[in-house]
Amino acid sequence: MVITILCFGSFLTGTNPVRAADPGMISDREEENNWRNRRGMVGFMKFLIVTNHSYMLWQFRRELIARLMGLGEVVLLMPFVGHEEDFAAMGCRCIETRLDRRSINLKTDLGLMHFYRRVVEQERPDLALTYSIKPNIYMGLVCARGK
Repeated sequence: MVITILCFGSFLTGTNPVRAADPGMISDREEENNWRNRRGMVGFMKFLIVTNHSYMLWQFRRELIARLMGLGEVVLLMPFVGHEEDFAAMGCRCIETRLDRRSINLKTDLGLMHFYRRVVEQERPDLALTYSIKPNIYMGLVCARGK
């Protein structure tokens, strides 16, 4: 079963400096491990991050990706328009997607959904994070069908 998180807005990641300074509080790593243990997610996880533009992912989600790298493998599914080498240097695996962000052609969109289905079947991610409208809709449908 793949859990899909549809991301419409932005959110903050990272450590809270006030909490980290207090030695009596548990660390972020311990908190993550406790959260994962309560949900049965012990061990290595595979994350699939899907977007329609690699530049925006690099600019606004780089810290999140770095944090997820500490929890498991991160696979990025996106059109290559820049920063693919930077993601590869971070340790992510990048898969190129043929996606026209402005197209309303049903044939190409069904092809995109079929491509997403094949990637999910091959990669078998534990969690799929999607950004922007086409990945939200099509990857959401693919993951919902896989339940």
